[in-house]
Amino acid sequence: LGRSIASQLLSHEYAVPDQLCTCCGEQRHCSKCKPKWRWLELIGPCIESLRSQDGPHDQLFADVLEWKQVSRTTCWGDYLDPAKKMLERHPSCSLFYFVLANVYHYKSEEKEALRIAKKGLKCPDVSLWIRQELLRIAVITAFWTALHPGDIQERAALILSAYEDSKILVDEGQPDGLKRQHDLYTFILISFVVEGDRCNPLTPGIEVRSGLQP
Repeated sequence: LGRSIASQLLSHEYAVPDQLCTCCGEQRHCSKCKPKWRWLELIGPCIESLRSQDGPHDQLFADVLEWKQVSRTTCWGDYLDPAKKMLERHPSCSLFYFVLANVYHYKSEEKEALRIAKKGLKCPDVSLWIRQELLRIAVITAFWTALHPGDIQERAALILSAYEDSKILVDEGQPDGLKRQHDLYTFILISFVVEGDRCNPLTPGIEVRSGLQP
């Protein structure tokens, strides 16, 4: 069972029945309306069982389940050391690049989050949902870092990197994805910055990419 759940978590973003919070609308529910997730009751015994096995992926699966279990109750900012250790144990697993990049992003260490996200995108066999999450982190961290004072050439390179990654994210994203609106907003915002006077709300390229055409 542990192997099956872990495999699903690696392959699908919504592999287990997580409901949106009725208070804040986020998947990571707030403390005021945190329900009891029945599937979480299975995770502990599955982790213990996997830790005792010697299959080729059992330790990886145990870490995947542990991340999912802890992520329901732990703030991203408190997860730095566990995330680093998991990535050290599984340097070719894109999930743990996503986890560590998220931790750095939460801690406002944007350059480190960008570096980790870019490395994660180079992993073999990256599932679609993890690839998109890594691209989102890369876009946001590169763009906001570029807005801070610093070397103008470095800032320009960061903005162009964010622009190219945001185009990929919009092209590859599901048209009915929960994060689609945010991805489009980010792409349009960066387009205004990069294109300048050549870009306006009626630009055909933006209309086509947004998927708003009838």
